[in-house]
Amino acid sequence: MKKKKLVAWAPLALYMALIFIVSINPMPDEIPDESGIDKIYHAVAYAIMGFLMAKAIESGARSRSPSNVIIITILITFGFGAFIEVCQSFTPSRYADIYDAIANGFGGFLGALIYEKRHKKILKMV
Repeated sequence: MKKKKLVAWAPLALYMALIFIVSINPMPDEIPDESGIDKIYHAVAYAIMGFLMAKAIESGARSRSPSNVIIITILITFGFGAFIEVCQSFTPSRYADIYDAIANGFGGFLGALIYEKRHKKILKMV
């Protein structure tokens, strides 16, 4: 049972570490972004994290409803995204942006929703 939890949580932990490392490094000078397209990048990155998180949360729960998994995922991804934004405020050439944190939470929601829809479809086939 412990191996199953490790298999579920390890990809999430590694992915969150990757997001943290990339996010706290100074931004290269050749990547200016004035268009707001970075919100899409945030949402996509955190959708992947939300998918992995929903899978991990569900792996450790005996009877967690899909709505609870989605709510927990949104709260954690938004909280993690807000934490990253605070850390970026102390990083040269980076700044904190509440809209990035919102995009992160939205991406987490999408990832959890995709996981739950996919999981339901698989359960119906079995």
